[in-house]
Amino acid sequence: MKDLQDDGSAIPNNDNAIGLISQAPGWNPDDQLDNFIVDDLGEGGDLTQIKSNNNMIEEEKGISNDVTMQNTKPLSTNIIKQTNIISNKLHLPFQSGYTKQDENKRQYLYWNEIGCILCHCLDSEYSYEVDFSDTTKYTNIRFRLPELMKYASIGESGVLFCGSKKTDEKNKRGGSIHFRAFNAVSTKVWTLTLPINESAVSCCVCGNYLAVGTNKLFLRLYNTCGSQIAIFSLPGPIVTLTCNNEKFAVVFNQGNGLSTRIYNTTTKNIEVETNLCLSYKSKLIWCQLTNSNVFITLDSNNIYRGLFNNWSWNWIPILNTQDIFKIKPTIKDKMDIDEDEEDVNSTEYIFWPVFVDTELMQIFGAKIDKIIKYPDVAVRPKLEPIAMSLPLCMIPRDNKECDIQKTTDEYLRSDLFHPVTDKASGLKADKLKMVLFQKYAEKGLLDNALNIVNKIININVLKKTIKIAQYFEQNKLVKQVKNIIQIKEAEKKMELLKKQQELQRQQQQTTQHRQQSNVVEKKESPKNKVVENKKVAPKFGGGKLKNIFTPNDPFSNDSNNQNNETNNNNDSKSLKRKNPFGSTKPTNKRKGNRDLFQLK
Repeated sequence: MKDLQDDGSAIPNNDNAIGLISQAPGWNPDDQLDNFIVDDLGEGGDLTQIKSNNNMIEEEKGISNDVTMQNTKPLSTNIIKQTNIISNKLHLPFQSGYTKQDENKRQYLYWNEIGCILCHCLDSEYSYEVDFSDTTKYTNIRFRLPELMKYASIGESGVLFCGSKKTDEKNKRGGSIHFRAFNAVSTKVWTLTLPINESAVSCCVCGNYLAVGTNKLFLRLYNTCGSQIAIFSLPGPIVTLTCNNEKFAVVFNQGNGLSTRIYNTTTKNIEVETNLCLSYKSKLIWCQLTNSNVFITLDSNNIYRGLFNNWSWNWIPILNTQDIFKIKPTIKDKMDIDEDEEDVNSTEYIFWPVFVDTELMQIFGAKIDKIIKYPDVAVRPKLEPIAMSLPLCMIPRDNKECDIQKTTDEYLRSDLFHPVTDKASGLKADKLKMVLFQKYAEKGLLDNALNIVNKIININVLKKTIKIAQYFEQNKLVKQVKNIIQIKEAEKKMELLKKQQELQRQQQQTTQHRQQSNVVEKKESPKNKVVENKKVAPKFGGGKLKNIFTPNDPFSNDSNNQNNETNNNNDSKSLKRKNPFGSTKPTNKRKGNRDLFQLK
């Protein structure tokens, strides 16, 4: 039987809860949309009509619960069931590069720019293969284990494998952690066991650190020797882990969506924590933390996003592969395919991402048939690059090839992935701006051209823009550019003067500080210290005896010095008398006979 309203009319079969609630009298759409929320899976509902799961169970059993709205009649239980559409489903954990088993029970466990990890299920054990892309630097690894390791990761220090717990009554234990080091001295292979009922859900190799996420909301950190360094408790179930040589990122469930944290292993702190941005009704299927510390994500709608510190931390769409592999159907196919079905059936290929090269601003991956869904394990597909492109609007006066749009896209992407840090990067960015200035001047977009000129830093590049404007006979633009160059040259001169003044001020401060320090040293030196009315003990065993007497003491050194001075004066006045035989004899001074004894 169909549910009936209070007036006897049947409730229309509509999946949209708002459409059902809007039939009630006194319904205001603005108030309803304010209370309507959407979760990460794309499901929504009205907060005023949502009940808890316990109330829903009681209601299905027949227990009546009145649900009323303001100025409305009570609604039936069917409306309540349809309005309670917010799901408590969590995002399941996954490992980037993981595939399901094929017909021969082979699968990929992990795949990045260093290499890939393969697993082959045998009768009683599992065979693992680690194939490196650069065989000159690493040697391939082959080994077997008795248990399945679902999660794996490759780094420059080694290969990490993690497994789930075992619930057998005879052999009940936690998940295993298996690591194989590349450059270890003694222990190159070691295995650890997690506590009981604890399984690994994701892992990564971050330089000399190993990060393992478990189902107990724990994030465990180990070193390459197997010693545990730290353990963190996260606010939600872990979804995945990714890393580079210095940092690692963890994605976890929080509230009705996903959140991410980026940890720095050198500074040992959290660089950023923010919510994850996904498309409508989509899930996270792949992510990577690049070598330039850019966190890249891919959702099920084939949209790539990057987390950049541009205007603070923001998610920026960098590529949409949904439109890349679309093949236009023929005229015969268009007769049988509707317009809505054309977008779905025209895509014949899937792009399987492997790694991101931020230097080239390209994503490398495998081009796979839509029916297969996963790359072949036996014959590994060739990796192909796809250039990133921002979703920009059409620019007026642009040609059919969209030259201005492409140049703008290249300029914005270089600003994101290659920020200006030195003169070389600044000169490269200014050259891109000059090319964009040329496109604007050619189409007569003078205001846009002036906006680009204000962003150019190098004066030599600015002078070249004058020649470009003269070539296209844009006299107004030439005058404006010359004024901008004069202003920037004056600003540079002022900056140089300020720097010189600062240097002079610093030099003066240093000279004053040195002079003050020299004066203090002279004052504190022992030669300048005067000891008065103090008896100092004499130092024997070398050196002169210091004054140990008072000035008035007749036996003091001062009185002796005075006597010695008088004797020395008398001796200096004494002369030597010449002997006729050539010898000299000292003679004493006598009063009244000075002239007789003064000899030259």
